Amino acid sequence: GKRTKCWAVAVRIILLTCGMMCCSRLFTPEGPAFLDYLTIVQIVAAHPMIFLLLHVMLVLLRSDIVADLLENHIDCASEGKKLRFKTKLLTCLVALLTTSLSLWGWVGYLPGFFHPYYLTSGNALVLYGIAHGLTWILILPIFFGSFFAALMIMFTLQELCNMALLTAFNELNHEFELVGLDGVVKSHDGISVTEHDLFRFQVKYAKSYELYKKIQWQVAMPLAVFWFIEFGLVIWSIWSLAQGFAADATDWRVPHLKSYWNLVVRLSWFVGGSPWFGAGCWITAMLPWGSIYYAWRMNDLTRRLIFKNPSTRHALRSFLGEFALEFRVSFIQATPKGLLLFVPVLVMNTLGFIADALRLFNSI
Repeated sequence: GKRTKCWAVAVRIILLTCGMMCCSRLFTPEGPAFLDYLTIVQIVAAHPMIFLLLHVMLVLLRSDIVADLLENHIDCASEGKKLRFKTKLLTCLVALLTTSLSLWGWVGYLPGFFHPYYLTSGNALVLYGIAHGLTWILILPIFFGSFFAALMIMFTLQELCNMALLTAFNELNHEFELVGLDGVVKSHDGISVTEHDLFRFQVKYAKSYELYKKIQWQVAMPLAVFWFIEFGLVIWSIWSLAQGFAADATDWRVPHLKSYWNLVVRLSWFVGGSPWFGAGCWITAMLPWGSIYYAWRMNDLTRRLIFKNPSTRHALRSFLGEFALEFRVSFIQATPKGLLLFVPVLVMNTLGFIADALRLFNSI
């Protein structure tokens, strides 16, 4: 509706405005609200990243590609019920994560912004503390909500594409339309498929697959930006790991952490939920690899299909083998082998940040 569209636009404006406000913190490296430049840069960089991710997902939802997918390629009631359950479950999980991370972030930031250091300064720092404190109260739930909403949209699109591919099986036999591919396999009954049925299936499947790849290319843009940044961060992570995990009392941040307990909470918040080093990073990075499950499931179900004409099984399996269902766009090859390249990057960056945090925790 109109209100939903207005809210979607407002959220994107809010994210960019908040990002600019966070940039101003780079020029106020003092007081209990300041930990270090690394954490500020992480937050600043996260704003345009989430904006890009959310913008691409919302534009894609309103696109002709998705409209065509929904109107002409999906008729899969059994999978629709599963998707409704999954989205309800994920919505509850997103609400829990948004609430938990927002509360955790508030504890790490608000005592610093509303500290007497700023509020009793008698100069522009009063406005600085109040403005940033109120912004964090209002924006942090929107920040995390937008991030998880974009990831949920990405997941839902993957599910819809899978449903479109499964719908193509309706062309083979009426039983598929009634109970779905999974139901036909579990029945262990042989199915009759004519050459014309197989032809109609191939046409339907190929058209659905074409839409699937178009959607993958649209989704790939923000993911490619994310991975370019992750690969770039490896340089810093190697340097951090080279410093070891032992306490470093000479670090200039240690006295600050000893003086303000909220900064200790903030550092733990970044270790747990950082969009570049923590849980947020891993969720974003690994989402494309979820397509491996759909590829495995399609292969497993079609392998177990029983045809009254054995030659039909070979023809069907050969045809499906020409369509890779994994997320494969540009350098993002979300295959089991691709994990050998991408997972070490995530591990290196996560360990690099943990090493930096442990050196500080062990020094206070």
